[in-house]
Amino acid sequence: MGAKLTHFSFYRLPAIAWAVLLFLLSSIPSEAMPKLALEISDLIEHFAAYSVFGFLLAHAIIQKAGEVSWKWRFAVVTIGALYGASDELHQTFVPGRFCAFSDFLADCAGVLFGLIVHHLLVRRWWFERKGRNNVS
Repeated sequence: MGAKLTHFSFYRLPAIAWAVLLFLLSSIPSEAMPKLALEISDLIEHFAAYSVFGFLLAHAIIQKAGEVSWKWRFAVVTIGALYGASDELHQTFVPGRFCAFSDFLADCAGVLFGLIVHHLLVRRWWFERKGRNNVS
């Protein structure tokens, strides 16, 4: 008797939770940031974090591959870019952190990459599903 996932918790909650996580991470002062064993470029970290965010935003906004229009894709990129900009601005208020245009560009590139990955995976799933339904 497992709990049934609601539409909100399956589609929207992951993107909201990731946005909160991004906000919390960018709220950590630079001297308190944990050091990773492997030195990774700040731009790669931004790109990776916002790739996940872009994927989750696309999952939250675009739910049927057969009904996707460019306005929904544009909404994903716009929301992701605005969130990235607000995150960079937010960091100006955190000790030891700063706003960097290069980080913002990495955020935007990550959102776009996440959207593309989502598009390719959902589109593949959609057409495989459609093909199975046509065979029956």
